[in-house]
Formats: sequence, structure tokens, C-alpha cells
Amino acid sequence: MIIPNQPSETHLIRNINRLTIVDFQIQFSYENWENVFSEKDVNSAFNNFLNTYLRLFNSSFSKKKKKGKIK
Repeated sequence: MIIPNQPSETHLIRNINRLTIVDFQIQFSYENWENVFSEKDVNSAFNNFLNTYLRLFNSSFSKKKKKGKIK
């Protein structure tokens, strides 16, 4: 049911498409993973990996504002 004159909501969505996926793959392949592989502590190695992964993910798949309902 749609209520008339209901203000539209603004949502943040990721821009994920073929081009952004290729960009992510390229950035991922060129990344220096020395800080992951040289780390002796498994938790620190994982944190290094996750920080790098999230930096690349956020860089490649930027957020965009979208008004309306989320499907």
C-alpha cells in the first residue's frame, strides 16, 4: 500500500557493475601483500588483509545516494 505524499527515503547503495568489478580485481592483483604474509600472528595477518581488502572494496565500489524504496 502506498501512502500519498509520503516523503521518499534516501539510501546509500554500492555501485557494482562489470567495470567496477574489473577495477577491484586489478587493484587487488597489484596490491603488495607483504604485510599479510610476513606477519607471524594470525590475528594481525587477518587484520592486515581485511584492512587492505576493505580499502580496495570501498575504493572500487563507491556509495551512491538513491531516493525511493529498496527492492
